[in-house]
Amino acid sequence: MGSKTLVAAQECAVQLSVRRKEAADVAATARMEFRVSPAGRARIERAAELAGEPASTFARNAAEERAEQVLREYEATTRVPAEYFDELWDALNAPAEPNAPTQAAFERLRALARG
Repeated sequence: MGSKTLVAAQECAVQLSVRRKEAADVAATARMEFRVSPAGRARIERAAELAGEPASTFARNAAEERAEQVLREYEATTRVPAEYFDELWDALNAPAEPNAPTQAAFERLRALARG
């Protein structure tokens, strides 16, 4: 793992730790129920035990972290109509056409380079 990747992973772990602490500071009063298979329940209970948390806290934290991830991914995505995207893509991939200010700047640069 590269040093940048390691630092990013450590920052992510710290952020999750801080979020868990913040979540623990807020009383959980809203109720939510869901069903799991017996094997799923056993896995959750075993993982919670390893994490040193009650199963309900472990499951709630896992659900909240997943919700945060999905929302972050959704909010980081810009959605535009396909036609608009195609026009933008074509414009970005078209060769640049010089305009007067660009050509004037190029001429000044050329003059400076000649000395």
